[in-house]
Amino acid sequence: MINFQMVSKVGDMSQRAGGESRTIRSVIGAPIDSLGWETALSRLANWAAGRQSRYICICNVHSVVTARQDTSFAKVIREADMATPDGAPVAWLMRKLGAAGQARINGPDLMWRYCAEAAGRDESIYLYGGQQTTLDLLQTRLLQEFPGLKIVGAYSPPYRALTPEEDEAVVEVINASGAGTVWVSLGCPKQEQWMADHRGRVKATMIGVGAAFDYHAGTIQRAPLWMQQNGLEWLHRVCSEPRRLWRRYLVTNTLFIVHAAQQLLTQRAPNEVFIDTPKAEASGNHKSVAAGLSQPSHRVMQIATAIAEQANRLLLEAALVTGSKGEMDLRLHDDLAKLVELTSEQPGRSSGTPLEANVIHEITQVIGRISATLETASEPPVSTATQRDNVLVFPLPVVRASRELTRLSTELNDALVTKNS
Repeated sequence: MINFQMVSKVGDMSQRAGGESRTIRSVIGAPIDSLGWETALSRLANWAAGRQSRYICICNVHSVVTARQDTSFAKVIREADMATPDGAPVAWLMRKLGAAGQARINGPDLMWRYCAEAAGRDESIYLYGGQQTTLDLLQTRLLQEFPGLKIVGAYSPPYRALTPEEDEAVVEVINASGAGTVWVSLGCPKQEQWMADHRGRVKATMIGVGAAFDYHAGTIQRAPLWMQQNGLEWLHRVCSEPRRLWRRYLVTNTLFIVHAAQQLLTQRAPNEVFIDTPKAEASGNHKSVAAGLSQPSHRVMQIATAIAEQANRLLLEAALVTGSKGEMDLRLHDDLAKLVELTSEQPGRSSGTPLEANVIHEITQVIGRISATLETASEPPVSTATQRDNVLVFPLPVVRASRELTRLSTELNDALVTKNS
């Protein structure tokens, strides 16, 4: 059984049965593991020892902002076996949200530290991604630094998509190599999607490390240590590749600041989650956290948490697109705030206590009002000052969030019926 429980403070993890325990915090909606270097490395080593088919996402500002805008990418992050805080701003926000001392668990350092440990365990690794010249330099550098490291393969995929036959051939080579880990450098979000698509097929733990191959190979110079320690590594990257990266960092950093400020201002309930994840089967079969919630009461809690996330997202976007607040705008804001309050854990309800039927009924009523108000939403972000009665007009991703709320409302009712039957 998977244990998924909203908690108000750090609890006794030793009482959780089986599997590995995870502590998750929501970073502008993306679930990120709250953990230190020792835990990250030991967890990865344990999975690699059993050649468990899992994947790890290393999440920076670009990752968490993209997850808010792209539902398919958000699903990839949500279903990862581990998602670490790569960027300094992500780790900073987690500390502000209560994860005291949360460090950056970034891709280049994770790869370097892991290879150092793997060399002493006679453990095999596989390298996937990057240009062939980069891979050649990378292998030379790693073997110079860690003579005992076993690099059993390296593959530079073409820029085009592989054919099914080519992809299957690559999977067979990786599996035959005996590698415990596959280090993937395809860039975000391509590498995360590749790992998600290959979980259950690749018999190894996959880690997406972005530009780590180039850094360690020496083809791209990494920011000086003082810039890394002060959260300025992104600035060094922009200065190194301005034509390619300036727009991405300008947009994503700005959006992250807005979303983070909104989360800090509106966070009413603890955003820490404890999860017990089951050990992967030898065949590579994997069940996501969401799929494992079988008990009706847990299902109700899960849906309520998802509703709270969508309501927070809509509340933020409402604040961003509102020009002058008309009567209908204010009602929408009030309904969204009420929805967040209803689905967040309340002081009067003990941790893990399911929602009462009357609360669920009120939740569905509020969602109905929100959906009715947003029926006029369309893709272009139009100023509300020109709208009849100042009805908010949202961009398309928010329209999808509204529709997701309606779907979750139906699921919540169905879960209640199942629970009471």
